[in-house]
Amino acid sequence: MGEIMKNLLLSLALTLTLIAMIPAAAHAQEQDQDQEQVKGKDKVKTYDLEKVADNLKYNNALQFIRLNLQDKALQEFQEYLEVYIHGNNRADAYRHVAGIYFSRFDYQRAVKLYRELYEEFNNTEPGIEGFFNMGICYKKMGYDKKAEEIFSYIAGNYTYSNFASQARLQLDLINIINSN
Repeated sequence: MGEIMKNLLLSLALTLTLIAMIPAAAHAQEQDQDQEQVKGKDKVKTYDLEKVADNLKYNNALQFIRLNLQDKALQEFQEYLEVYIHGNNRADAYRHVAGIYFSRFDYQRAVKLYRELYEEFNNTEPGIEGFFNMGICYKKMGYDKKAEEIFSYIAGNYTYSNFASQARLQLDLINIINSN
């Protein structure tokens, strides 16, 4: 009972702290908009509360990670991904959730999330990273052929990406391991 109460109080304290940040975030946004108006742009002063709420939800999940409360972080990130379809932090939320599953050796769930990250952000570095990490998960599960297909695809089709050289390295490692 004491642990449940402690977690509830912690969650309440985090929520109240984040709620207290709303006026500061709104004020900072208002100043940004004022500066834009000074530059000659005719923008109406409005608070983008959805953007503030997006950031608060995401930051709340990050706080749970910092407190090593991964189950709570998973819940917050999953809610974030469900609610904020066009959120600013979606790629990072996918990476955090998949990373938690990866650290728990739950590679199948990690693959699912890395695939969603890749499908949503396929021509960006976070999306390619998700695809690369899918290959790592398959390799960890012993599915070298699937991993090899992913790494070959990255090396051949995303030559501009930082992950192309890492994919080639993974292919070399698979070849060395399979040659023995």
